[in-house]
Amino acid sequence: MTSSLKVCSLLSHDLNHQTSKLIYKALPTFYDLLPVSEDERANLIESQLSSESTELSNTKAFIKKDKILGVFTAFPSKQLKALQMGSAINFLKNLPPDSKNDYLKDLKKYSTKVGEAPENSYYLSRISVAEKEMGADLASSLLEQFFLDGKGFDLFGLHVHKENHRAIRFFQKSGFKRSESPGEEFNIMIRQT
Repeated sequence: MTSSLKVCSLLSHDLNHQTSKLIYKALPTFYDLLPVSEDERANLIESQLSSESTELSNTKAFIKKDKILGVFTAFPSKQLKALQMGSAINFLKNLPPDSKNDYLKDLKKYSTKVGEAPENSYYLSRISVAEKEMGADLASSLLEQFFLDGKGFDLFGLHVHKENHRAIRFFQKSGFKRSESPGEEFNIMIRQT
């Protein structure tokens, strides 16, 4: 059976649950800010897949049979701030009341570690491949779909943790140039067409 690409808001609960675990893997430093258990965190991430106002609303997944092989989320960079705000509000609505203030403080601190998204770019917010699919060119297929989805953009951008050397090499091989950001945990990577 061949794999197919689907928008996650159209998937079953089980497939979205698998998707939420891959999304966590794409950005654990961010999702670890949520002061909840691992299962609750997966449910919070999953709830964002079907909400139009969050960063994860346009997440796409490669599916084979009943398994999620890889995921990515992308959108025009001019939408990033509004989608981040929507994500934060969505999380706050679903967090226990006694943990909301701590989450907001941690989120504010975290946001200082990430630079601005490249202006006027098609922005790759998350990308992740299932462990069993590593080295099988699935990440390249996801990235190829990202470029197709961003047709009409001259600039593609993303953030990558500066310690994620494997990802940095992958994106560099795919034509991205790294821009180090002093004092920030994440580098900006840009590809021009």
